[in-house]
Amino acid sequence: AILEKIEPLRKERDAIKAQLPNEGKVIEFIQAEAYTYIHVQNEQGEQVWIAGQKIDDLKVGDRVGFSKGVNMSNWYSKELKRSFAMVIFVGQVRKQ
Repeated sequence: AILEKIEPLRKERDAIKAQLPNEGKVIEFIQAEAYTYIHVQNEQGEQVWIAGQKIDDLKVGDRVGFSKGVNMSNWYSKELKRSFAMVIFVGQVRKQ
């Protein structure tokens, strides 16, 4: 009976991982009007900035999963008055 309950949860988890194949730890973030810019570090120690839909309750140290996205090199945000060497604009980002 327990296995019958666990299997749908595994399928749901696998479906989420397929949509959000990347993950990492939040090392800093910046809230903009429409986006949250998140500096993420993955398990291999690589760091990247991503930008996705606004996440109001994000904290440094949280883990996030995120979809593939569009790489923007030398991105300048007029709103933040700041340049990023590279930002990946992702379709989905979610706290884990």
